[in-house]
Amino acid sequence: MALGKNLPKQQLIPTEKAEGSSHGSKKRKTPASKKKTVKVTKKTPVVEKGNAIESEELVIENSGNRIASITTKRYLSKAEYQRRQELKKKFDGQLSQMRSSRIQVVTFQLGTEEYALQIAKTKEVVVTPSISKLPHTPDHIRGVANVRGQSVVAVDLMMKFGLSVDDAEIPSFMVVMKNDFYQIGLLVDQVPVAQTIEGEKVESASNMFMDTTSDETYIMGLIKLGDRTIFLLDIDELVEGDKVSLSPEAQLV
Repeated sequence: MALGKNLPKQQLIPTEKAEGSSHGSKKRKTPASKKKTVKVTKKTPVVEKGNAIESEELVIENSGNRIASITTKRYLSKAEYQRRQELKKKFDGQLSQMRSSRIQVVTFQLGTEEYALQIAKTKEVVVTPSISKLPHTPDHIRGVANVRGQSVVAVDLMMKFGLSVDDAEIPSFMVVMKNDFYQIGLLVDQVPVAQTIEGEKVESASNMFMDTTSDETYIMGLIKLGDRTIFLLDIDELVEGDKVSLSPEAQLV
């Protein structure tokens, strides 16, 4: 006997009506899905907050929701470019004078790198005192400390250089720097060491940073000692962007 020979046609090929009646309801229509659109918008220029560097940005949106932004170009403003050229000239002049003499520096390690500051601009090295937090300041500015009755702004170099994002522990030592315009304490983990360096061992670093959009304009030179490379920092340029105003005569109660 052939399969289905004596069965009604309706049972062999169910119709839409039959399906609907068996469930007691009409067949539901599938709602049409909304079409998603991806939109890319170019913004140029954008001046970054607290920085003289402008940038070109691509903003990617999906159905009106911003999902990503990509910086495609970064370039210096005319004023910042001119400032860096003057800074380069200044650094190269100072390094030229150093080559014929010996310089004294205080060196310290941050992470895996070594850094140095000129002793002439260093007041003292102390164990980090108690620090009072300042409101509305960047994370790397830990606050204000009382050093021998004077207010000192405490700057965490590991955080400033992007080498650490953990602010749970304050570094153990403070290198106090002072001139006629500011008094600042640079926080470091290890005891700084005083060294005398031959000036000819210091190479210019201005070509590495001055003509780029890099923010490391505070590196004035590279000290080469055998297989060691030590970054010589310019303290004035280092604190240029922080602009924390405290009178040298200010007292902490």
